[in-house]
Amino acid sequence: MRFLVSVSFLLGSAFSSAYGGAWLPEKDDGKLIANRIEQKQTTENIIHFRHREIYRSLLLEYGLSDNFALTVKAGRQKSRMPQGYHRNEENRLGIMFDTQALATGLLPPFVYQLAKAALPFEDMAREKRASMTLGLQDEADIYAATLALADKISIGRFHIGQEIELEQIRGGSRFSRNWLYRFNIGLGPVSLGSEALNYVDYRSPYSALTHSYFAEWSPKRRALKFRLKDGASRSPLGKPVFRKMIMLCWKSSGGFKRANRAVSLQRSMQPPHRPIPSRFALSSRGDAWTLCPLPPRACRPPKSPALSPPNVRALCN
Repeated sequence: MRFLVSVSFLLGSAFSSAYGGAWLPEKDDGKLIANRIEQKQTTENIIHFRHREIYRSLLLEYGLSDNFALTVKAGRQKSRMPQGYHRNEENRLGIMFDTQALATGLLPPFVYQLAKAALPFEDMAREKRASMTLGLQDEADIYAATLALADKISIGRFHIGQEIELEQIRGGSRFSRNWLYRFNIGLGPVSLGSEALNYVDYRSPYSALTHSYFAEWSPKRRALKFRLKDGASRSPLGKPVFRKMIMLCWKSSGGFKRANRAVSLQRSMQPPHRPIPSRFALSSRGDAWTLCPLPPRACRPPKSPALSPPNVRALCN
């Protein structure tokens, strides 16, 4: 039982920590999220063990169309427990699709309408998103389902947002659920917020609640996003576990489209392969190629550099 509870703690605290969010990538757009989480428990808990673990994951999302996206996730974990060193891994392949019918917002009814009517801001805007991800994890008999909801309000450069994600992993010997709530407030490229994660393992008596604070920065005119997170996790094991996370998100907007256009443009700018008459020369202006007539042979400048331009003009007169 002791080993089962400790393994449940490791799987729940690390593998359920990387989420892609409710924003679905557009067609031919991609998003790559790299995650590193380090957790430490420095004092012995109720079952008399301490541990330290490092979890790394890589999540790729690629837009197949305006309503569907492909998701691929790989995670690796190293942990040190009284039983020794352990390695765990997670591999997931899924389909993410837009569920805009469920995007009803995360505010009480009529709160946004009343705020927009009362506050003197003409550029107030609201964005509501919802998406669902279905996939297989590790083995063919283990599936994962995630529902993500997001609600964002913007007033110029100021923005405030909420996110909720519900995840269930079931199949074989695994049955667990995660509830995530994230709140953030920001100005321009900088955001601050808090996050709460509740994990319950129904195959063991383990459950945990994690609370974290994070800072996020998106460089201007860059498809990058950095997030630093610090928090603590509590469970029936007794002592808190301290968690630190570093996340890097890179977005590619239409990378495949631009590559195809570049190849097509390069091919279109190549000169034609048909033979060119000796009386014409090939010149390019922009993307178009034209044939220009050459002057008579007697008026062409000689190849010898001994003749100066006035002498050349005299030969042509």
